[in-house]
Amino acid sequence: MPVSYHDHGVLKIDDLKFFECPQSAVKPRSWHLLSLVTETTDADGNILHLPYPGTILDQPGRYREAVRIVKSERNSDWFRQKRDDWAKQQAKRD
Repeated sequence: MPVSYHDHGVLKIDDLKFFECPQSAVKPRSWHLLSLVTETTDADGNILHLPYPGTILDQPGRYREAVRIVKSERNSDWFRQKRDDWAKQQAKRD
């Protein structure tokens, strides 16, 4: 749905579109999963170590899908621009 149909912007995360703050749509179980993905992946979204015993195929599908989404977001142009802006602000402070 085009943004112009609404009085406010649309936030897109992976293939989901949010017309309000996505934080309100995220449940505690999902925050836990996001925390797990953050702790087990590097800045680019590559898995550093597996959170559960076994191989990647033994990991819950929910974890593997979350890794895919986080990796996609971390490699997006939007996130890259935010990271660059943050680095510039940090450089100005130093």
